[in-house]
Amino acid sequence: MKQLKTFLMFVVVAVLFSACDNKNAVVLKGHIDNCTYKYLYIAEVRPDELDFIDSVKIKNGDFEYVLKGSNYLIKARHANPFFLQITLDNKNFGFTTLAKNGEIIEISGDAATLPESYSVKGYTEAENICFLDKQLALFIDSVDYLNEIYKNYIEYDTVRAQVNDAYLVLVANHKAFLQDYINSHLGSFSTVAAFYQRYNSCFFFDEKKDIDLLKEIYSSLSDIYPENENVIFLNERIEKAESEE
Repeated sequence: MKQLKTFLMFVVVAVLFSACDNKNAVVLKGHIDNCTYKYLYIAEVRPDELDFIDSVKIKNGDFEYVLKGSNYLIKARHANPFFLQITLDNKNFGFTTLAKNGEIIEISGDAATLPESYSVKGYTEAENICFLDKQLALFIDSVDYLNEIYKNYIEYDTVRAQVNDAYLVLVANHKAFLQDYINSHLGSFSTVAAFYQRYNSCFFFDEKKDIDLLKEIYSSLSDIYPENENVIFLNERIEKAESEE
């Protein structure tokens, strides 16, 4: 009986230590279908740089990684939401998501189409980013369809004009979706991703023309995360845009 009590006490202590430890870490785990890559690469997307963090070995498509800050400053920064880039080839073939200490993020997708096929669950902010990416993918699919029509009827002025008009409608509709999303999610870091979402090199919002919306995003986040470097960066962008008017 004494041995049983000792064993149970050991288990409880181990669980408590594990729970406390995970509060200062992000757990990334999941499965990638049809994956021939050996590693998943993880980097933090910061306002002025991309910080490579680590690589995690993929075995039979499965992976798991516990991301812990290596010093006090990083742990303090990761206590708030921060942006992570997840890639398969240590370049750009992947996606960007949001993470925070204490959260478990489960990732799935197909290796051949990871930027489009990935999905996440377990952390609301990461799920929000994934939702925005899926909506952008739908927009891109529609644009690709229009491009095919344009190529097939390039000699017909009327068809080209109709395709152009349809494209402008798609852009206006997606921008309206993003604005509605931002208005209904103020206080979420995903609104930053929504504001700076783009197709190729074209942004849906302009920092100068849409500065009032950017100010709303900044105000909602600064009330919650006044010391966050991404929030501070937003304020710098606002000040720069106003100085150039």
